[in-house]
Amino acid sequence: MVKIAPHQLLKNACVVSLFFGLNGLSVNAAEVWNYQWQAAIEVDSVPMLPVAADVIAASQKQLSLALAYPVTVSQWFVQSGEQVNVGQPLVLLSGPELLSLNERLDIAEHHADAAARRLTDNRQRYEQGDITREMWLEWQHQAHQTELELKALQQQSAVLKKWQAKTDDSGFILAAPVSGSVSFNQQLVAGRQLNAAEQLLTVASSDKLQLEFMLPLTVNPAAISFAGCELEVIWHSQQVNLQRRIWRSDYLTADCQASMGEKLVVQPRVAVSAYKVSRKSLIQTETSDGVIANSDKPVIVDVKVLAREGDWIYVQGDLAGRLIATADVAALKGHLMGLGAEQ
Repeated sequence: MVKIAPHQLLKNACVVSLFFGLNGLSVNAAEVWNYQWQAAIEVDSVPMLPVAADVIAASQKQLSLALAYPVTVSQWFVQSGEQVNVGQPLVLLSGPELLSLNERLDIAEHHADAAARRLTDNRQRYEQGDITREMWLEWQHQAHQTELELKALQQQSAVLKKWQAKTDDSGFILAAPVSGSVSFNQQLVAGRQLNAAEQLLTVASSDKLQLEFMLPLTVNPAAISFAGCELEVIWHSQQVNLQRRIWRSDYLTADCQASMGEKLVVQPRVAVSAYKVSRKSLIQTETSDGVIANSDKPVIVDVKVLAREGDWIYVQGDLAGRLIATADVAALKGHLMGLGAEQ
């Protein structure tokens, strides 16, 4: 009796399955190997290579608040000159434009999207002469105007978010974005109305720390991370030295512990839409990198690798809502290539 080693049995099974596949018989890949699948994770930023950063003392940080529409000061919770902590309530504001901001933002997003889609959907008709140039220019103008209106409302929403606005039954409660000294630029009397763009208050904070680092001109970071802490990047130098530019992070918070003069290794993150998948998923095709997607009917999908981080890779490709093979991918690739993989 001849004994066959276990690895030879697996090899023979692979050869048999490939033989049947080449001869037109349907072979379920999951019946031959125990594959594992994981959903592609959609992300809005990807990490770059780590760089060295210095912890530096920041100049006094001063944040002022002025809104783009009239508001009424309904109540104040602190006195001018008082020391406040980050997140401490400062003032209660009300007003029709303030209270309807979220609703107007939704409407503006709808109008901007509709105007942009009208141009996209009718471009071929315009190029064929079915739409007059005057009408097309009018549509372009409307698309431009709706986009400007949307950006203005998004900016106003960002201002409120920066001041940690919370909705109250009678308006918005604004809180201190940093710890420091608060000063009101107007005499606050309950019921007083402020005009559009009229400055309301200022919070000044000193003795803050931030991170300073250098990056090549081709890298435009949105944030940096270190030791489980992530900070936005808020400043860069205009001067360029050896094709590199100085960048500075936002001010260190209580969750981001560091000491003056300390040197850290930080990881810049660039704002870009991508997918995060297991590093084990990556395969090589004749023309590019790829992954194997769809557990029910596996196919090879070409991807562009943007970055690597630990056991993960960040890629761009047609992966929305797809499951990605994360084990035995070489064997599955061979099986698919033998059957003539769909892409």
